[in-house]
Amino acid sequence: MQGDADKISDEELYQRGLPKKYAGTCVENDFNTSAEVIFTEPRKMKNLIRQYPVIQRKHQVFKDFYLNIDKDFTPVFEKIDG
Repeated sequence: MQGDADKISDEELYQRGLPKKYAGTCVENDFNTSAEVIFTEPRKMKNLIRQYPVIQRKHQVFKDFYLNIDKDFTPVFEKIDG
């Protein structure tokens, strides 16, 4: 299985809404990896949401979720959306 995952291009991952290969291993890893990119690689996420509608929609779900928990997350999302 891992060998097959290595054959997938970044472009194909992004079109599937996955910001990194590890995100494709299970739903929990997809969630955690997406959150990781949002919080630690905002420039990458900004570029991904500009190019890939699926990632943009996932980003919006994360944004709504985290801002519903605490508005203090606003600066995190301003780095991406601003």
